[in-house]
Amino acid sequence: MNSYIFETIEHHKENPAKIIITSIDHSDYHWHYDYELIMVIKGELILSFLAENYLLKEGDIVLVNSKEIHGYRCGNEDNICLIVQIKNEFFNLRDDKKQSYYFYLNSAGETIKPKRPYDHFRKQLAKVGIEYGS
Repeated sequence: MNSYIFETIEHHKENPAKIIITSIDHSDYHWHYDYELIMVIKGELILSFLAENYLLKEGDIVLVNSKEIHGYRCGNEDNICLIVQIKNEFFNLRDDKKQSYYFYLNSAGETIKPKRPYDHFRKQLAKVGIEYGS
Protein backbone atom coordinates (compact mmCIF):
# COMPACT_ATOMS: atom_id res chain seq x y z
CA MET A 1 0.00 0.00 0.00
CA ASN A 2 1.28 3.45 -0.88
CA SER A 3 1.69 6.04 1.80
CA TYR A 4 1.69 9.75 1.21
CA ILE A 5 2.93 12.58 3.36
CA PHE A 6 0.32 14.48 5.34
CA GLU A 7 1.27 18.16 5.29
CA THR A 8 0.29 20.27 8.27
CA ILE A 9 -0.42 23.87 7.32
CA GLU A 10 -0.25 26.47 10.06
CA HIS A 11 -2.40 29.58 9.71
CA HIS A 12 -2.42 32.80 11.63
CA LYS A 13 -5.45 32.77 13.89
CA GLU A 14 -7.25 35.61 12.11
CA ASN A 15 -6.53 34.46 8.54
CA PRO A 16 -8.36 31.62 6.80
CA ALA A 17 -5.62 31.56 4.13
CA LYS A 18 -1.86 31.21 4.05
CA ILE A 19 -0.13 33.05 1.20
CA ILE A 20 3.27 32.05 -0.16
CA ILE A 21 5.31 33.43 -3.04
CA THR A 22 8.11 31.00 -3.79
CA SER A 23 10.07 28.97 -6.28
CA ILE A 24 9.28 25.25 -6.27
CA ASP A 25 11.91 22.68 -7.16
CA HIS A 26 10.22 19.50 -5.98
CA SER A 27 7.70 18.16 -3.50
CA ASP A 28 6.85 14.55 -2.79
CA TYR A 29 3.29 13.37 -3.15
CA HIS A 30 1.39 14.78 -0.21
CA TRP A 31 -2.05 15.85 0.94
CA HIS A 32 -3.56 18.32 3.38
CA TYR A 33 -6.94 19.49 4.54
CA ASP A 34 -6.53 22.91 2.93
CA TYR A 35 -7.64 23.86 -0.56
CA GLU A 36 -4.64 25.11 -2.51
CA LEU A 37 -4.71 27.66 -5.30
CA ILE A 38 -1.49 27.90 -7.27
CA MET A 39 -0.64 30.38 -10.00
CA VAL A 40 2.62 30.25 -11.93
CA ILE A 41 3.95 33.79 -12.09
CA LYS A 42 7.10 32.91 -14.04
CA GLY A 43 8.53 29.76 -15.61
CA GLU A 44 7.09 26.25 -15.50
CA LEU A 45 5.84 23.81 -12.91
CA ILE A 46 4.63 20.23 -13.27
CA LEU A 47 1.67 19.41 -11.05
CA SER A 48 1.15 15.69 -10.54
CA PHE A 49 -1.94 13.98 -9.28
CA LEU A 50 -1.85 10.20 -8.97
CA ALA A 51 -3.08 9.58 -12.52
CA GLU A 52 -2.39 12.89 -14.27
CA ASN A 53 0.40 15.39 -14.86
CA TYR A 54 -0.10 18.99 -15.91
CA LEU A 55 2.58 21.30 -17.23
CA LEU A 56 1.76 24.69 -15.77
CA LYS A 57 3.25 27.69 -17.55
CA GLU A 58 3.31 31.38 -16.74
CA GLY A 59 -0.24 32.53 -16.01
CA ASP A 60 -1.69 29.07 -15.41
CA ILE A 61 -3.86 28.63 -12.34
CA VAL A 62 -5.02 25.43 -10.64
CA LEU A 63 -7.03 24.62 -7.55
CA VAL A 64 -6.03 21.50 -5.60
CA ASN A 65 -8.92 20.26 -3.49
CA SER A 66 -8.82 19.33 0.17
CA LYS A 67 -7.39 15.83 0.79
CA GLU A 68 -6.27 15.49 -2.85
CA ILE A 69 -2.91 13.72 -3.25
CA HIS A 70 -0.55 15.82 -5.35
CA GLY A 71 3.08 16.75 -5.88
CA TYR A 72 5.14 19.36 -7.73
CA ARG A 73 8.37 19.46 -9.67
CA CYS A 74 10.10 22.13 -11.68
CA GLY A 75 9.65 22.04 -15.45
CA ASN A 76 12.36 23.04 -17.94
CA GLU A 77 12.38 26.60 -16.59
CA ASP A 78 12.82 27.85 -13.03
CA ASN A 79 9.58 29.14 -11.58
CA ILE A 80 8.02 31.62 -9.23
CA CYS A 81 4.61 30.66 -7.90
CA LEU A 82 1.88 32.26 -5.84
CA ILE A 83 0.24 29.74 -3.52
CA VAL A 84 -2.88 30.42 -1.46
CA GLN A 85 -3.74 27.67 1.02
CA ILE A 86 -7.30 28.07 2.29
CA LYS A 87 -8.60 26.34 5.42
CA ASN A 88 -11.31 23.86 4.55
CA GLU A 89 -13.38 25.29 7.43
CA PHE A 90 -13.70 28.46 5.36
CA PHE A 91 -16.25 26.59 3.23
CA ASN A 92 -18.38 25.39 6.15
CA LEU A 93 -21.42 27.29 5.00
CA ARG A 94 -23.92 24.83 6.37
CA ASP A 95 -24.66 23.35 9.76
CA ASP A 96 -23.51 19.99 8.42
CA LYS A 97 -19.77 20.13 9.18
CA LYS A 98 -19.24 16.78 7.46
CA GLN A 99 -20.14 18.32 4.10
CA SER A 100 -17.16 18.47 1.74
CA TYR A 101 -16.79 20.53 -1.40
CA TYR A 102 -14.99 19.70 -4.62
CA PHE A 103 -14.03 22.50 -7.02
CA TYR A 104 -12.50 22.37 -10.46
CA LEU A 105 -10.23 25.12 -11.72
CA ASN A 106 -7.37 24.16 -14.02
CA SER A 107 -6.27 26.40 -16.88
CA ALA A 108 -3.69 23.78 -17.98
CA GLY A 109 -6.30 21.00 -18.22
CA GLU A 110 -9.15 22.99 -19.71
CA THR A 111 -11.56 20.04 -19.67
CA ILE A 112 -14.16 22.11 -17.85
CA LYS A 113 -14.38 25.84 -18.50
CA PRO A 114 -15.16 28.09 -15.51
CA LYS A 115 -18.19 30.36 -15.58
CA ARG A 116 -15.84 33.34 -15.39
CA PRO A 117 -12.77 33.71 -17.60
CA TYR A 118 -9.41 32.63 -16.16
CA ASP A 119 -8.25 36.26 -16.27
CA HIS A 120 -10.75 37.05 -13.52
CA PHE A 121 -9.08 34.51 -11.22
CA ARG A 122 -5.58 35.65 -12.24
CA LYS A 123 -6.41 39.26 -11.40
CA GLN A 124 -7.90 38.31 -8.02
CA LEU A 125 -4.85 36.21 -7.14
CA ALA A 126 -2.52 38.99 -8.31
CA LYS A 127 -4.33 41.38 -5.93
CA VAL A 128 -3.83 38.87 -3.11
CA GLY A 129 -0.13 38.58 -3.95
CA ILE A 130 0.35 42.34 -4.14
CA GLU A 131 -1.48 42.87 -0.85
CA TYR A 132 0.58 40.12 0.78
CA GLY A 133 3.83 41.65 -0.48
CA SER A 134 3.10 45.17 0.77
